Amino acid sequence: MRLTPDITWTVVGSPGYFARHGLPATPEDLTRHQAIRYRYPTSGVIYRWEFERAGRDFSVDAPGSLIVNDFLLLLELAEAGLGLVYLPDISVGEAVAAGRLERVLQPFLPTSPGLFAYFPARSQAQPKLRVFLDMASTLLRRKG
Repeated sequence: MRLTPDITWTVVGSPGYFARHGLPATPEDLTRHQAIRYRYPTSGVIYRWEFERAGRDFSVDAPGSLIVNDFLLLLELAEAGLGLVYLPDISVGEAVAAGRLERVLQPFLPTSPGLFAYFPARSQAQPKLRVFLDMASTLLRRKG
């Protein structure tokens, strides 16, 4: 079951960060910026930021000495002006609306399929699962 519409990715930073370092105009400009990077807890792999240009996908290993494995911490560090982060747009909307973060590189950012819930077919008839899925889907759509 699909819980959310497609997910749009975004790169954000604080107004203070951009005042000190300027705005990147292209993904290649990230080499002159400080990224706050995400490390997957189970594999230890650092996530490479994904972009699109002229119908082609590519990734950038954005440089940065801050590496975390918590999405909320990524947001907090970006709001503190310590660097740029790459996150699903749904997770930064409130901070952007409040002026704590600003989006950049929007023309280059991809969209990926939304969140899905997978469960055995025999579980579909369980009322508690149906209620949970309906509630989760409603809350996630409202947040976006």
